[in-house]
Amino acid sequence: MDIEGSEWKVLEYMMDRGLLNNVLQLAVEIHSDHVKTKPTSLWLAEFQKMYDILARLEDIGFRRISYRENMNAVGFLTLPSEDRERPACGEIFYVRDPQTKTPSSAWEVT
Repeated sequence: MDIEGSEWKVLEYMMDRGLLNNVLQLAVEIHSDHVKTKPTSLWLAEFQKMYDILARLEDIGFRRISYRENMNAVGFLTLPSEDRERPACGEIFYVRDPQTKTPSSAWEVT
């Protein structure tokens, strides 16, 4: 999934509606550069929301297999408490144990 910043809303939408119930692998390019458009006082809440979305993926059985910083995509962020820049984009690959997926009636084999 490479949808340039919309991944946060789309992942929530998909989880809320059970659209990932039969998915066993998921690769996502994540972006955090949108926080730069907000006052720094709101950054922590934004990062918490992103964390919560990724934690929900794990709650439904996905396990992070790899993470790689993407140094070429959207640039970097400097956190208010730090003097160094961090990449504002990364790529995460998840897999899910088939035993943890929730079957949907459209996909069930009888």
